[in-house]
This record gives sequence, structure tokens and C-alpha cells, in this order.
Amino acid sequence: MAKIFSLANEVLASIFKHLNVFELGVVAKTCQRFRNASFIDQIWQHLCYRDYAVTSLDQWNLSSFRELYIIVLHKYGCLLGVWKCNINPYGGLVHIKISPGKIEAVDCRAPFDPDITGMLRPKLMFAIEVQGGQAVTMCYSDWEEEPHSGNLRVGDIGEGKVIQFRFKCNSWSNMKSHQIEKREWVF
Repeated sequence: MAKIFSLANEVLASIFKHLNVFELGVVAKTCQRFRNASFIDQIWQHLCYRDYAVTSLDQWNLSSFRELYIIVLHKYGCLLGVWKCNINPYGGLVHIKISPGKIEAVDCRAPFDPDITGMLRPKLMFAIEVQGGQAVTMCYSDWEEEPHSGNLRVGDIGEGKVIQFRFKCNSWSNMKSHQIEKREWVF
């Protein structure tokens, strides 16, 4: 056991890169030396790339990949992918993806009539961004010109995957009556 403590931090970081984030947390709890080594940003950069294909901190307003993983990716990375939205009368399709500096939810709207075979029309619904070291959810609704705050609630988790989440727009004062149902989306 004493031999592992004689290894340089860079060697420990290289070993720790092979762990997942939960195993890294367990290793970091064993001793102060492993805890300090687990803070090396190369490990977290590798985790960000391996788990979420994030390669750069550009536009994230964070100083380390560890912060990015802990504040944003670990909490909201489970939402990435394509989701069915439960909005009347037909529902919808939302693609959640990582963009530079944010996680975006893009509503894939049906083409205009009569060109029903045309391409889907993407419309940004909400984004998860970092402001002041905290993840915030911004709503990009049709009834407001500027992005404003929204609430994102991750619901049921079964077998390690999110089954449902809800997004609610916090600004509804300018909504017309037929838009009220769009104030809250269930996925």
C-alpha cells in the first residue's frame, strides 16, 4: 500500500481517469492524498469528454472542468437526447443537446401547411446556463422577447434513467389565453 502513496499526482490522475465519477468520489474519500489527486482538472476534463463529449470550457463561465461536471453535467446530463413533449393536441418532439456554454432544449416543430413533408422547424425552448457559479434555466418563449427564468424539475428516475421531467415558464403575464397551456411542459 505504501508504494501507491509514492506515486506522483500525475500518475494517480492517469489511474483515476479510468474510474467513473461515483468511483472517483469513493476513492477521494479514502485519504487526503487521493482527495487532492482527484481534484486534478485533467481527470475531470477526461470525464467531461468521455461521458458528455464536452471538450472545451469556452463560454461556460467556469474555471475548471470539475466545476462544469459537478454544477451542470452531472445534474442535467441525464436529460440529453430526444424527448416526447405532452402538449395538446398532438404533442411534440424536443431535442436536448450540449452547445457551447449551455445545454439547449430545441422544440422540433412540424412544417407549415401545405408543405407537410418539409423539414422540422427548430425553436429554442429553454437553456441551462451558468451564471454566478450556479446553473440557471432560461426560458425562450414565443410571448417574451428576452430570455427569462424558468423552472426545471427532474422527476421519476427508474433504472438509472430519467423517466419524466417538467419545465415551467416563470413569465406568463404577457401570455394570451390560448398560450396558457404552454406555460408548463411535461416530458
